[in-house]
This record gives sequence, structure tokens and C-alpha cells, in this order.
Amino acid sequence: MTLNSVQFENNSGKLELNGKAGLTVNGGGITGQSLLVNGSTVDVTGGSYSATGSATFSGYGSTLNTDGTSISGNIVSLQAQTDSGLHSTTVNATTLANLTSSRDVRVGGGSFSASTATGTLQVSAQQDIFAGSSAQFIGKTVQMSASRNVNLNNVQVGGFTMLNVTAANNLSVASGSFTGASGASANLTSTGSLGELNVNGTSFAGVPSIALSAATIVLSFVDFPSGSTVNLSSLHGRLADNPNTGASVTAGFVNYINGVRYDGVLLTASGHPNINIGQRP
Repeated sequence: MTLNSVQFENNSGKLELNGKAGLTVNGGGITGQSLLVNGSTVDVTGGSYSATGSATFSGYGSTLNTDGTSISGNIVSLQAQTDSGLHSTTVNATTLANLTSSRDVRVGGGSFSASTATGTLQVSAQQDIFAGSSAQFIGKTVQMSASRNVNLNNVQVGGFTMLNVTAANNLSVASGSFTGASGASANLTSTGSLGELNVNGTSFAGVPSIALSAATIVLSFVDFPSGSTVNLSSLHGRLADNPNTGASVTAGFVNYINGVRYDGVLLTASGHPNINIGQRP
């Protein structure tokens, strides 16, 4: 089923679009108390969807794509049986934004937020999470988890008091920013026995508690903020030799490759009183 520039409205009840053989919606949108847009595959482009209650988009048989779409509601759920392609999408949830896929979640640009004081933003994939192109994730609690890899490239995460990003294999963060609210903590974790956590050119601000954990930690051009407590946990619980000299990565260790600083001061092998390096649990 294909709909072009069609507007639906039901402010006192539920509205549902169901394309059992596939649903394509170009432009238009829905306004209602709650809304459900679903199909074996769902492609929604450029529309505006607003609910006072829940707004759910589900590709229950295969993929979900929401390119250039704006979605708001108290609870917003975007879910796919295989891949979720959420490029240039704007999600404004009040209490919960939930982005899930049984395979990959892919986000290129856009903004995803849960706005209340207890707002939670969840991103989960049974395989990989790929996010980039200045995508923004905002919520008091931000949770990202993947059963394989997480790749965040030029991603901005903000407004959080609790941030947890977890990958079963490798976790890579490049050219992004983590900006917390008062008393925030940020936890980046690779749980795999050979997993690598790579943070390159990423800023931390307003985050007094930072914890990075992986078999191997690789850091480049990271400046930990003044007053923060930083816990770096690796397989062997030691700093690799020749920090900040461009040395090769030593597996199982914490590696300062280049430009790793605390409050602007380049770190050396002698360590820093606010940085704790130890074995991961």
C-alpha cells in the first residue's frame, strides 16, 4: 500500500495504518491520541506524526525506514524485524523513546529525545548500531546496546545524568561529544573477551564520572574534563608502554595513542590522581 501526502486525524482515539504486504507513506501524516504505523516493511518519508499517547512504527516482517520524518508522542517506539534505517528523523518523546531492531539500527543525522526529567532514550540492536552525520541523542537516561558492535561517528549525546553504551564485541566512538547534566556519569563498555573500545577525537563535558571498560582500550585526542573521576578497566589492568607517542596498540592494555589529556595536560606514564587504571570485572 502506498499513500502520498495524505493527512489523518483522530484526536479522541487510535489511528492505525497497516500494510500487510508493505506500507509506503510519502509526506502527509497522522495526528491522534495514539497511532500505529505497521507493515511487513514500512517506508515513511517526510511526514509529520503526533500523538498525545503512544506512537509506534513497526516493520514487523522486515525493515523500517523513516527518512526525514518527524514523530512525537508520550512514548515513541520505532522497531524492525531486520534493519531500522532512521536517517534524518526527528523523534520528540515525552517519557520514552525506544529504537530497536532484530538486526541493525542505522541512524544518519536527525534528533532523538525524551524530554521529561525522567525521560529515557533506548537504542538496541541484536546485531550492530551505526550512528553518524551529527545525529543527536538527548535524555536524562540514554541507553545504547548491541549484541555485536556499536559505531558512533560524529554523534552528540546530551542532557543525560546516566549514559550507558554497551557492545558485545567492539565499541568505536569518533569525533563526537558527550555532554551531561548535573552529576552525570558516562559508561562505555565492550563486554567481549577480545573486544576493543576505541575513543578518538571525542569530548566529555559536564560528566564528573567516566568509566571505560574493555579487553583493550584505545584512546586518541581525548581530554578528560577537570574534576572528573575516570576509571579505565582493561583485561590486564595496565597502561601500555610509551603513552602519547603514537605507539602501536597493545592488546589487553589501556593505550594512550596520541593527544590523551586531563584538563588540557598531556598524560604520561606516571599517571594522574583522578584516573584509575585497573582490571575489568
